[in-house]
Amino acid sequence: MSELQALIFDLYGTLIHLQDTAFQKGITRLTAAPRKEWIAFLRDTLTVTPYPDRRAFVDAIFDRFPPDDLVTARERAHQLLAQELASVAVEPSVRSLLGFLRRRGFRLGLLTNSGSPFREPFADAGLDTLFDAVLFSCDLGAKKPAAAAYQAILERLGVVPEEALMIGDSLPNDVVAPAAAGLRSLFVGESQRHAAIGRLAELAWIGDFGATPPTSLLRTGQRVRLGDLTGVIVRIELLPDDLQGRYNLVAACDVAWDDGFSERVYVKRFRHPAAIRIEEFVRSLLGEIGIDTNRVAVLEGAEPLLIARAVTGERLTTSVPDPDLAFEIGRHGASAYLLANADLRPRNAFLTHYGGRPLLTMVDYEYSLFDRALDLSDLPERYDPGKLMRRSEAELLARGSRRVVTRAAIQRTRRAFFDHRAVSATTLAAFREGWREVHEAAREASSRIDELLRSRLEIDPPLIVGTEAYRRAFLPLDIADLLARIATSPDSACDLCF
Repeated sequence: MSELQALIFDLYGTLIHLQDTAFQKGITRLTAAPRKEWIAFLRDTLTVTPYPDRRAFVDAIFDRFPPDDLVTARERAHQLLAQELASVAVEPSVRSLLGFLRRRGFRLGLLTNSGSPFREPFADAGLDTLFDAVLFSCDLGAKKPAAAAYQAILERLGVVPEEALMIGDSLPNDVVAPAAAGLRSLFVGESQRHAAIGRLAELAWIGDFGATPPTSLLRTGQRVRLGDLTGVIVRIELLPDDLQGRYNLVAACDVAWDDGFSERVYVKRFRHPAAIRIEEFVRSLLGEIGIDTNRVAVLEGAEPLLIARAVTGERLTTSVPDPDLAFEIGRHGASAYLLANADLRPRNAFLTHYGGRPLLTMVDYEYSLFDRALDLSDLPERYDPGKLMRRSEAELLARGSRRVVTRAAIQRTRRAFFDHRAVSATTLAAFREGWREVHEAAREASSRIDELLRSRLEIDPPLIVGTEAYRRAFLPLDIADLLARIATSPDSACDLCF
C-alpha cells in the first residue's frame, strides 16, 4: 500500500460545530415549502451554487419559494442566519492539532458540503490558513458523496486516492463513498465496522495513520510509569490552543496511581520524536549544577512520548523583578548559557515560593546542547554519532561557523525577562550573584558533566540536537564547546547579558 501523504477533513461536525441551527429550523417555516421540494432545492441548488453574500443566498431561497410577506421574511431569515453562524464552536485544540499534523509532513485538505454563508465561520476561526487545499461544495459545484468531489480534492493536493485519508463524522460521505473512490477513511464517532475514533482530539495520538485500525500512542486505561510510581491513565485532554507550544502537542492526563492517589500529569508528543532524549537527559546535567526540574519519564512505544509531573506555581508574568527574583533569573540564565538552551523564555518559567523566597522552575529543554550550526544535510549519517565521528573535526567545523550561543542571543533572552535599565543596582547585583552561583557549581562539577556527556555518546538512541535546518547527532565537539563555556569566568560570561 502507498505511503499516506494527505489527510482530508470534513468541516461541520468534525472540526467545527453549529450549536444553534436556528436558520435550518426556521427557514422552512418562513417559506412554507413542501419538505421534499425543500430538500431537493437544498441538495441540488443551495449547497452546489456559489453566492456572493448572505443576501444573495437568502434571496435565492425566496425566489424559489416566495413568502407571503417578502420584506418581513427576508429580515427574519437574515436574523436566523446570523444567529446560526454566530453559534459556531471550534473543536478544542484543533489549530494546534492541524498545525502539528502539517509539521509532520501531511498535506491537509478540506472537503465539505456547505452553502456559501457557511464558509464564513471557517475563515473567521483562522482555519483556512492551516490547509493546503480547501473545497466547499458551493464553489466546486459538486458535493459528497459524488466521486467528482473526492477526485477534485485529490487533484488539489497532488495525491492519488490510496495516498489520502478522509476524516469525518458522516458514514456515507466520509467513510463509504471515499472507500469506493479508493481513499482510506477514519470515522469520527462510534463504529464497530469501520476504523473510528471517538473524538477528533484522538488524532493527536495516532502513531500510524495507515494502519487499520490506526494505532494509538496514548489512551485511557493505559498503564504508565513515572519514577517509582505506576498507574493508569483515566482521562486525556489536549491543552487549549493558547497553552500549546509552536511545534509539539501537550495533553493534561489524570492518572490513578497504584499507591492510592490521583494526579494530573502532562504528556508531550514531539514534532521531532528524537528531541525527547534531550528533554530527558539534560535534566541530569541541570541537577549537577543545582537547577531543580520537574520529574519526567519516557513512555516507550512505536513513538516515544514524554510524561512529566506538573510544575507548581504560576507562569512568570512580572517584567520588573525584585532582587530575590532576579537572583533566580540569573541562575537559570547561567544554566541556559552553559547548556546552550535556546528556549529559556518567561513563557516556560513557573514561579512559586519556598521558605519565603521565589523559586523558578522551567519547562521545555528540547533545544539544549546545540551551539554550532553545521550544515550536514547532505550526509546520510548526520543522525549517527558513531559514523559522524569518523570524520575529522576540522571537516565538520568547516561546514558552518554560525553559533547559537552568541552575545546577541544571550541579551535577547535576558531582555525577555527584564530591562536592565529599569531595575535597581541591587537587583542587577542579585542577578549576577545567581548567575555566579550556578556557573561556579558547573565549574566544580565539570569533570562529572564531561563524564555524563561522553557516556551518553555510547548509548542508543543517540542525542539529536538542532533546529529544523541543522538537526544532527550530538558530537564530541559539542562537549568541548560546553566545557569551554564552563571554563569561562562567571563574571565575564554574565557580562555578555548586558
